[in-house]
Amino acid sequence: MTRTRWTVTLLTLAAACSGGSEKPGAVLRGPGALAVFDGIVAHGTGTLRPYLAVANERGDELRLVDATDNHVVTSPGLIFPLSVPSSGRPLFMAATDLHDGALVDGVRNAHDRTDALAVIAAGSNTVGLVDTWTGHPTVFPESDPRTVTLPADAEVLSMVAAAAPVAVGDGASAVGVGRILVGLSGGRLAVIDYERDATDLLGQAIVVKGATVLTGLGFDPVSLSQGVDAEFVYAASREPLPGGKLGVAELRLTTVPAGPADWTLRELDARVPTEQVAAVRFDGWVKDSATSPDDFTAGVVDRVVAVPIAGACGAPPKPVRCGLLAIDVGTGALAPNWVTGEEDHLLPIPIPAPVSALLATGRVGTHVVGELVPTLAVNPGAGTFFTTGLASVSADDGKIYLVDLARWTMASDTSLLVGAGRTRATGAKAVVAIGTVGALGLWGLDGVALPTALDAEIPARVRVTPGLTPTDSWTLSWRGVLPALERRAAVMGRDGAGDAGLWLAIQIDTGAPAPVAVADLTTLHVQPGDLVELDGCPSGTQLTVASVDTGLASAPGGAIRFTGPASTCLPGVLAVGDTATDVATVRASELLLVGAAFGYAGRPPMPTSTTTPEPEFVVPGRRIFYVTDSCTSAECTDAWPGLTFPFPTGNALGLRPAFLDAALQATLDPPSVAGTAIVFSTASGLTPSGRRPTVKGTVLAAELPSGLAMVDPGGQGTGAQVYASFTAGLVMSFSSASAPSSMVVIR
Repeated sequence: MTRTRWTVTLLTLAAACSGGSEKPGAVLRGPGALAVFDGIVAHGTGTLRPYLAVANERGDELRLVDATDNHVVTSPGLIFPLSVPSSGRPLFMAATDLHDGALVDGVRNAHDRTDALAVIAAGSNTVGLVDTWTGHPTVFPESDPRTVTLPADAEVLSMVAAAAPVAVGDGASAVGVGRILVGLSGGRLAVIDYERDATDLLGQAIVVKGATVLTGLGFDPVSLSQGVDAEFVYAASREPLPGGKLGVAELRLTTVPAGPADWTLRELDARVPTEQVAAVRFDGWVKDSATSPDDFTAGVVDRVVAVPIAGACGAPPKPVRCGLLAIDVGTGALAPNWVTGEEDHLLPIPIPAPVSALLATGRVGTHVVGELVPTLAVNPGAGTFFTTGLASVSADDGKIYLVDLARWTMASDTSLLVGAGRTRATGAKAVVAIGTVGALGLWGLDGVALPTALDAEIPARVRVTPGLTPTDSWTLSWRGVLPALERRAAVMGRDGAGDAGLWLAIQIDTGAPAPVAVADLTTLHVQPGDLVELDGCPSGTQLTVASVDTGLASAPGGAIRFTGPASTCLPGVLAVGDTATDVATVRASELLLVGAAFGYAGRPPMPTSTTTPEPEFVVPGRRIFYVTDSCTSAECTDAWPGLTFPFPTGNALGLRPAFLDAALQATLDPPSVAGTAIVFSTASGLTPSGRRPTVKGTVLAAELPSGLAMVDPGGQGTGAQVYASFTAGLVMSFSSASAPSSMVVIR
């Protein structure tokens, strides 16, 4: 199987657009693993053609789909779909090219001879070969020499098609050999090679050339992907590698392993354990300026894309954020960041739901009229673009996502820089209680436009930056409630006489009979001057925070001390050492800005003039994705004055608050009611291009993608063909070059 021909999923996991057409008749029951292969099947003309094999798990069989027209292969009676029985529930499947097609202009034709298709049933320790050459596909029985027996104590973890190298250090694929790799528990890897049956007069039959189990890997290969150089195999590991690194193992195999130790290992450092891996090679991408075209002359790039295990990634102190990781094969470390002064590695690409499968394909040396240009077409819904590297990712939300590997960005349904879907602020609303005198407003970002509280005008007064502004809901409030400090259980105590001897701590309910006072008030952003409301106090009473005492043994998270007269509200009868419980709410002393997902954003300065705003209050933010687009149209340059593209820099948010009187004129008097606010939303502009099975505008049940396959036909302007199976009983087929509404659903 050549890299330019296709990439095939080899793993079944237990775990919106409008339009689309349907090809019924497959009677799929729990479709799982998928594999595309060239074979001869007695349907139509009975000629050699590409087929999609579908593991029909609840039927203990395989179904076949003609990949040229997406029609299901029927049985000889032409009534029911053809069934290829397996020895049990088919769980893993892979198809490999034997690299012995005829040479055409120095390149082997990968489509003029049959492929080896292998399957492993659940709980089985045998690898069954499927007859792909006689016209009557069957899985050979365990007694047949074409069936390979794995160690009896081994659990199959992964399966992938590969190629056998000509020689170590060569990297080329051996002619006449197809390879299947099977990851096994106990730190083992089965290497199975297939070749043509020399006794077959038609030259299409396949037999086993040899099988070896490599042992002592020191980790369990839970996901496998062969590198472009045939001697390298990359394996994900959920545990530390033998040398102590966390990430991906690069295994270097001999031409035909003769024994269990015929391999060497290099550890690629992803900083976290991994559970999915895809190796890919493509023409590198660079972007010199906002006006220059995309440049794909940065040289050939070898990458391993990996998915960290759940819980190992996230916000600091986790070593990396969650999402797809890019590992540079040359350095063996995470690929360096596009932007200096930020994290030292390419930002992980966040996927909206847990990843169930990952595949990648790349193109190298894609010349058109003597110029190196990208030829792999992708249509995410916001217009077609071309790249040299593409990943397809299936996620547990039932969608298949496309990732531009060359530019290292998620394909988006909308433009980040122009149109109604760009990075923006939207949906503003003034929140004013009945009887309130005054309101909050925003000055123009230029510092000249007078402040306004009109809902329609607020969004234009909020500064956003593509790539750094998140999708979030924000609240700018006067004396708003601090995040996580509304109606919290609290404990009061006394350690001295008078008001100064009273303290209050916020409790965390640990499930014990009584909550424990351990909440860290400093991380909850309580400051002197903030206001505390207690259920035990008369309505409307607000106590002022004098300080946060972090040295109190009975309140290790910090205790609030008050300015007097706290004893008019707190129990004055408490003796030293006694405690009592209450319910507390803490409000900021002045202005407060909070993001629902971002959390505490800060405290903008109080206005000091009715004619001149304070300096713009900004919310610094970490970059969340890369903006690799140029900004050349008038619409774009008008929307983003002062920003440099690609990779614009700035803050997550910026605004200039103002107080307004009853006539909505600037004033220095704050609103009369605490909690008066402006709420608004921001949109990052990135809408991941996710495809779900859709027929005539109706999204079909697709809770869990269970198998994934991707075929790259090569050629100028073509897209990769993607197949995804779903446990609900269907298979989706689409091209990355087609509109998101263009797909075929097979069921």
